[in-house]
Amino acid sequence: MGRILAFLLSVIVPCSSFGVVTSKYIKNESVIEDLCKSIIINSSFDGKELYFVPTKDNCKLIKRDVYCFNLDAGKLENITNTSDKLEYEVMVGEKYIAWFESSRSDPDRVVFMNRTTKNKKYIVRDSLRIRNVSYALSGEYFLYRKFVSKDSMVSHELWAYNIEKESEMQISQTVPYTHPIEYISDGRMVFYSTTVNKKNGSDIFSFNLETLEQKSVCTEVGAQKNLDLKGDILVWEDHRKGSWDSDIYGYRISEGLVFTIDTSRYCTYAPKISGNCVVYRAVYESPPDRKSTSYIYLADTSSNPITPIKLSSSETPKDNLMIDGDFLLWVDYKRKNLPILEEYTIWGYCVSDRIEFEAISGKTSNNWLVDFKKGIFLWSDSEDLNYFDKIHINTIGR
Repeated sequence: MGRILAFLLSVIVPCSSFGVVTSKYIKNESVIEDLCKSIIINSSFDGKELYFVPTKDNCKLIKRDVYCFNLDAGKLENITNTSDKLEYEVMVGEKYIAWFESSRSDPDRVVFMNRTTKNKKYIVRDSLRIRNVSYALSGEYFLYRKFVSKDSMVSHELWAYNIEKESEMQISQTVPYTHPIEYISDGRMVFYSTTVNKKNGSDIFSFNLETLEQKSVCTEVGAQKNLDLKGDILVWEDHRKGSWDSDIYGYRISEGLVFTIDTSRYCTYAPKISGNCVVYRAVYESPPDRKSTSYIYLADTSSNPITPIKLSSSETPKDNLMIDGDFLLWVDYKRKNLPILEEYTIWGYCVSDRIEFEAISGKTSNNWLVDFKKGIFLWSDSEDLNYFDKIHINTIGR
């Protein structure tokens, strides 16, 4: 959602003049347009409400507000409406909306707004020693990386701030800032990947926010990264074979067991999970032209043995793979003797029907998948490669 988008923000309008739906699975479509020309520097979507921060006034850093678009009501609302503040990095969670706020008169701070009561809480950003604006919301917790100075080195740690109790706790060990900390949470458990006892690569650990218990999940050689979590299963991209050869592994939380999902292909990466279904991409290099190709695979973690199947029929490069229930969507690049980024559109796959389909088709050939949650996906289109002019909203189902 953080991809820079430019479009016309407004009321919601029918789709009759904006694109032709080409699949029986794609339902109602609407378009956000025509309020003011803006560049969306950050946005967050939960399946019902889209929160975003646009720039205005020719992108001058005078003010930035947080907007909310409610899909059910078709209503656009400015929820900050400030006169002299810059709001940025908005994030929507189950209980709270959070964003960073900067002004000339006050210290930079983090704002937490209760989604039900609309009451706000504030904390000065420097008091948390937040190194950058990368963070996550999970239940009543605000997860972030804290800057520390240790042994004359710039280092960082993963921390959790309890918004309701206004208290914080350290989750990870201190690691050099050059070693990233990747994390994901379901509101009760935090899983994170970082370098602790390795010069290269990373390990995966779990932290229970209720019991404060920490466990090792995977400490094999190489890097374990690109975590995704749903229900009882954590999945990741595993490089124990080497930095250029990756496999897909999983962890069943209730049993505390690591299991293999796909180790038979070269360079499988970026897994996503929904229910028992794990989807991921596999990349092949084809000498002598080194043409990059990409396939999508699906594995059912409830089956024994787990036997991945290839979903996509095309070898074209693919990006931004997302799965929600019975459907997955991705951005598919059409080569057609053009540079790789010249032409792309959105394709989908229905898991239960085992059917691949073109999700959208319209006037333009540059369609980007913005987000996909709760049977609703957002996508943008543009005739200009540098700008996305409209945000389309579709429902998807059988």
